[in-house]
Amino acid sequence: MRRLALLALAMGTAGCLEPPPGITLLDERFEDGMDLWTVTGPVEIVTTYHPGEHGLRFLGAAELTRAIGLTIYDEYQDGNWIEYTTSCGGVPQVTIAQELDLTWRVVLLVPTADDGTPEEFERVYASLPPIPRAESTPATVSALTVIGDGGGPCVIDNLRLVQPEPESGW
Repeated sequence: MRRLALLALAMGTAGCLEPPPGITLLDERFEDGMDLWTVTGPVEIVTTYHPGEHGLRFLGAAELTRAIGLTIYDEYQDGNWIEYTTSCGGVPQVTIAQELDLTWRVVLLVPTADDGTPEEFERVYASLPPIPRAESTPATVSALTVIGDGGGPCVIDNLRLVQPEPESGW
């Protein structure tokens, strides 16, 4: 029984462990509007703690997509992660989907349930799954999609896509 409790604890905190410093590939702080995103569903940009600081609030189920360009040249590409600050409760899910042009899309499902502490923000980390590629062909990640499940009116901010430094790849 104790092993099950430890396994449950490990699974519940897997998205919360802080990774080593890395190379930031995308840094979205929601300060410049949503011009780089294609948005489907109700969202709004809101002021966070300080005047002039902003975050994104999901007002219902919504999907945001942004073009990115991440090329993976070798088999040592695992260890990429997404991090963001949130007042949402729950553990995010990260998946990948292959596009028609054979590039890859990273999909982040952000649970937006109100956890009872709407004014408290926490940093969330979620690892990307390994991105398949042919032996002699690089793989390309062409887009990031962020999906809010519509569970509550919480805020996300400081969304980053990060890869590990070459000497700390895992």
